Amino acid sequence: MLTNAFAHLVKGNTNSPDLPIIGRGKLPPRNEPLSPEMRQAIADDVATNQVALELLEKGLALKSCRYPVDLTPGYAALLPHLLGLKKSAHLIALRNHLQIEEGATKILMTVTDPIQVHTTGFIPTAVGKQPTAALKEPALPKDETATVF
Repeated sequence: MLTNAFAHLVKGNTNSPDLPIIGRGKLPPRNEPLSPEMRQAIADDVATNQVALELLEKGLALKSCRYPVDLTPGYAALLPHLLGLKKSAHLIALRNHLQIEEGATKILMTVTDPIQVHTTGFIPTAVGKQPTAALKEPALPKDETATVF
């Protein structure tokens, strides 16, 4: 299911000065809103990848999954699914930023949490708790809370 989602990912404009995380855009300080241009660039990328996001949510609802990896080469084994995980984490991070900007109090943290933590600055915690800041610029203003599930 997840590999199907990875196949539906559409690469965003990595040269865009308005697209953070995957482009050249830089997120504003944590207590400032996204610029209208950045908000639109994120919304466009999320809309373009809506099919992939729906497949990701279905795949992440599974209790477990496996990727066909040949481990016989040892440390030289190819792990092509990792690129899909990274791209998915970036897309989910963009969507989360957009949803938070729109006032959402529930955001999706996934099996790609280690990458998500790197991109958004949040460590997932129990449902109903304030996420803990891990990096310089957390996605939520200090006075807001989010439910992480």
